[in-house]
Amino acid sequence: MKKIYIVSEYFPPSFASTGQLMEELALELSEYFDVNIVTTIDKKIPAKIYDKLKIKWFRFTKLDKNKKVGRVYNGLKFLFKTFFFLLFSDKKSVFLFVSNPPYIAVVGCLLNFLRGARYVYLIHDQYPEIAEALGYLKPNSALVKIWKGVNNKIFGRAEKIIALGALMKNKIGELYPKYSDKISVVTNWADRKVIFPISQKEDIKKKIGYSQKFIVQYSGNIGLFHNLEALIDAANLLKDYQDILFLFIGDGGKKKSLISKKDEYGLNNVVFENYLEKKYLNLSLNLADIAIISLDDRVNNLCVPSKFCGIIASGTPIVALCSPDTDIGYEVQNKKLGYLAAQNDPNDIAKKILIFYNNRNLIKDYSDNIRKYFINNYDISLISLKYKNIFEDIMKND
Repeated sequence: MKKIYIVSEYFPPSFASTGQLMEELALELSEYFDVNIVTTIDKKIPAKIYDKLKIKWFRFTKLDKNKKVGRVYNGLKFLFKTFFFLLFSDKKSVFLFVSNPPYIAVVGCLLNFLRGARYVYLIHDQYPEIAEALGYLKPNSALVKIWKGVNNKIFGRAEKIIALGALMKNKIGELYPKYSDKISVVTNWADRKVIFPISQKEDIKKKIGYSQKFIVQYSGNIGLFHNLEALIDAANLLKDYQDILFLFIGDGGKKKSLISKKDEYGLNNVVFENYLEKKYLNLSLNLADIAIISLDDRVNNLCVPSKFCGIIASGTPIVALCSPDTDIGYEVQNKKLGYLAAQNDPNDIAKKILIFYNNRNLIKDYSDNIRKYFINNYDISLISLKYKNIFEDIMKND
């Protein structure tokens, strides 16, 4: 079997969504290729064992990834270790570099320059443009110019660049027009056999103490790209609805500030829970009567929230706090997956939540349509074939 390498900073047992996705993809592709994973793991955590995958774990004490210094340290250490490891890998291998950390594809660029290595660059988050948009880097600063210059080298030497949606593809193509013809759309995914609707939601709620609650759920990374402050404000507007519960599941850079905002309002209708193990993911997604997806307008089409696929796999209606001019905003609005709400308008968010709250039959109608849409467009069986075809096309001249 021909060999591929998937290079990702995150891989289970990490709870990061990127790692969970890469595990699923790797296992699917192991039916066609000799799949090798290059990833990191904290020294304190035991590694998972796989029959079908070969994994190179780089073990070191990680710093807090929710802090800038921690993210940079972890990413750079992974980059250097990866480069020296892959420098002596099989020359006929094809590499998939996942943009976590966002500069990891430098390794692919160097390997291509030094020994003609072929690689695919999967962009989850487009940097430095995201850092510019959020105000962490000054536009036209020396660092930004250098980073964009490096991106041009990475894009130029890549066999293929993957964006997670059509509008994201267009945006990256505008930023780097010389390489727009290399960009393909391959969305994220979920597994229909692992994530699916559970009809008896009340039984699940009862087991964890949320019986008779109408649950508005945000599940996943509570990170910098997600403008969730207005959701807490919406919870404050709806605090007199005793049976509406706002449930946050996950972790990230904004979690502490959101908890502070909740405490400032004295809200009893907002609960924060930590990440759950993957084996409980379907149960946790099915807790929700409606699911929240949020994307800060400043980073429109520079990333696509991966939680979308799990939500629609579970058949859960969505209230999306994002622009209609984004991949997810477009689909939610035009494919009958839920409603869009103005992300900075708590009144509009509360209004859209109450549409579903006041019409439970509407939830059932949406749920049936959402599950069908997922199966026809986002199941991993469909998406993994796209990756298989990309790798085989690159390898066909071996």
